[in-house]
Amino acid sequence: MISSGRKWLRSVLPIGLFLSAPMAPRQRPVPVQTMLDVRIIEESPITFSHNGRWVAYVMRNSLPKASSYPWNFDGLYMCTGLYPDSLNTDIGVSNVLTGETVRVGGGIGNNWLPSWSPDGRHLAFLSDRDGSGQAKLWIWDVETKDLRKLSDIDVRANQIEWAGRGDRIYTTVWNGTASPENLASCRGAKPSGNNPPAGTPESPSVVVYQWPDRKSSEQGKPSGDPWSLGTKLRDLAEFDMRTGRMRRLTHGYRISIFRVSPDGSRIVFTVPTRFERPGSQQILFDLVDLELESAEIRKLASSVRLDLSGRTFSWSPDSESLVFQEGGPLDTTGDCFTVGLNGRVIRNLTSLPPQEGYSTEFPPLWDVRREQVYFLRNQSVWRASIQGGSASELAKIPDRRIVELLHGSDGLKGPLGAARSLIVLTEDPAGGQSGYYSIDLETGKSRKLLERGEHYEGASLESAPDGSAGEDRVVYLSQSAEQPPDLWTSDALFHQTRRLTHVNPELDRYQMGSAKLIHWNSLDGERLSGALLLPPNYDREKKLPLIVLVYGGALESTDRDVFGLLGLGGPYNMQLFATRGFAVLAPDAPLRLGTPMLDLAKTILPGVDKTVAMGVADANRIGVMGHSYGGYSVLGLIVQSDRFKAAMMSDGFGDLVSAYGQMDAQGSSFQTAITERGQGLMGGTPWEFRDRYIENSPIFYLDRVKIPLMIVHGGADAVVAPFLGDQVFVACRRLGVDVVYAKYLREGHYPGMWSRQDQTDLASRMIAWFGEFLNK
Repeated sequence: MISSGRKWLRSVLPIGLFLSAPMAPRQRPVPVQTMLDVRIIEESPITFSHNGRWVAYVMRNSLPKASSYPWNFDGLYMCTGLYPDSLNTDIGVSNVLTGETVRVGGGIGNNWLPSWSPDGRHLAFLSDRDGSGQAKLWIWDVETKDLRKLSDIDVRANQIEWAGRGDRIYTTVWNGTASPENLASCRGAKPSGNNPPAGTPESPSVVVYQWPDRKSSEQGKPSGDPWSLGTKLRDLAEFDMRTGRMRRLTHGYRISIFRVSPDGSRIVFTVPTRFERPGSQQILFDLVDLELESAEIRKLASSVRLDLSGRTFSWSPDSESLVFQEGGPLDTTGDCFTVGLNGRVIRNLTSLPPQEGYSTEFPPLWDVRREQVYFLRNQSVWRASIQGGSASELAKIPDRRIVELLHGSDGLKGPLGAARSLIVLTEDPAGGQSGYYSIDLETGKSRKLLERGEHYEGASLESAPDGSAGEDRVVYLSQSAEQPPDLWTSDALFHQTRRLTHVNPELDRYQMGSAKLIHWNSLDGERLSGALLLPPNYDREKKLPLIVLVYGGALESTDRDVFGLLGLGGPYNMQLFATRGFAVLAPDAPLRLGTPMLDLAKTILPGVDKTVAMGVADANRIGVMGHSYGGYSVLGLIVQSDRFKAAMMSDGFGDLVSAYGQMDAQGSSFQTAITERGQGLMGGTPWEFRDRYIENSPIFYLDRVKIPLMIVHGGADAVVAPFLGDQVFVACRRLGVDVVYAKYLREGHYPGMWSRQDQTDLASRMIAWFGEFLNK
């Protein structure tokens, strides 16, 4: 888990892709097993073939009854090449014109990361379908439907790119001298959570951590990285598409993101070198240039602040220069810089004043004439001239946040032509919905293209098939509180939208709850909103049991149009409660530096009162639940209010000092950065702000808890260490609180990735818990 984001990994596939007539829905509870079977199309990557005919996407299904991957997340990737979100995946390929759909992986192994060849005939992807337990590079022929493994090389990648005439494939591969199967940490006991790797039978099991290294120049300096950058240690490699022969291009580099130049002659990649300072998540990157023919490697820029992924850079159309945008938790300008491949002169194009709220994970876009670059800052579109001078805001859409610039495989595109307009994805803070708008690149005027009470993401734009005069086409994901994500296709003006997939037809048998926005003022007078999910056929004359789904610091109202309020199948889909007669409120909860616990009460409790005043909620039947920092939020609320009758804390914590001190098997201390400068909002260390840490730790107020509390925790959680759940249970037991502690010993932080039997148990347990105390 990185940063303070609370979007849990998407739950997840056999694929029922073909459109079918929906069955008449019935008003009845959605069975737990049905919700666990929900298939989810992943937001990324969704990729068009370059002839515009086919779109490839990744889908995830529910996990098997018992997980076969007991490592923690870093261990899973290091030992197998799989990420958590590549487990139980398959690749769907759909023809955007005919609707023909093919399941590339056929349900064998895990299949992910699709990438089209330049001619649109071949699809490269990663799979462990050969039974090796390792990610390998595979090729699928869209015309013959033939599937072949290109190489036996172990791949460690989050990218696949093609170059040349489709005869070269670039990705990153295992860097180690020994194969993963021969590493002690990848065989035998297979460590999970915070347990260090077991030694061989002949060696001691001790793991020694030391700071400072007495031979290091860092001796005496503060340290403590929030996570290890070692997972980026991998080699860039070139594969021959015909023979599978590999050429290793680098060795010993940490490679975050790489991009092949438009002319296919060079690759530039970002190298995460270090965290800028202790207690921060700000990573410093080098930009490194690789000339493919000579294999010459040159550093273009050093110690650059980029976004956490290192992806905010892009090539010029002529392959002669780059533009990158600074970003990350400590950066306050979001300035854009160019660097030439010949002179390697770095120029600041923007020189922007400090300002909060600009940060983005999307790289700047060039226009086709190489005269302007376009970028996001403070939810607006900005542009800067390549010749230098000040940057200016091009477009700001009233009452909308611009969150993404939509572009095609060959750069800047829009509904009116490559150089004249741009499509952007927006959010409506007041209405909680997504939208697509076009921006005129000359005037900055905006025009609404699509906005109909849904949530959109994962869009891809491509030219019309065969370069014909027809419109560009868009494929995008659409979902609502009542429907999980499906792919839709449209012309680029969104005049004709058409559903391309229907992956969960079994849900058509059930009538889901519907969501609406409600509004209130915080105790400080701030206008806030919340997403209120109501049961099917809600009777306005009947007061309902209410569950408040909390996550401090988040604007939960923006999830009004997300399936089940969380965009998940699995145990935390709130339709499990709505179809059983509960109302669910997901409230906005902005927090301030130094006072997060008090702010939880100031922001959320008035929203709870609003649902009671509306006649929706029964004041005597209100419960509260939350996961991770939401678990902390639950404790922070129940020690300050008697409004709730039952509570559930999932993978949370109550003691900021203890959370600050947790450490993983690699010696990383994730919670230091989270607590100091992230969502913990302490502003510094415990020895700087001792009183602040104590005042905002609910564990020091647990004697105020008078309601039943259920604690849920993964026993192999490497994000919020299990001892933090133990601590809350021990304290509650000592105080005589009515407390239940369900620890799932083999599981990690994300319940959507737990084994099938544990997800089933959790969903059934929490439905029964709130049913017992709120249905009286």
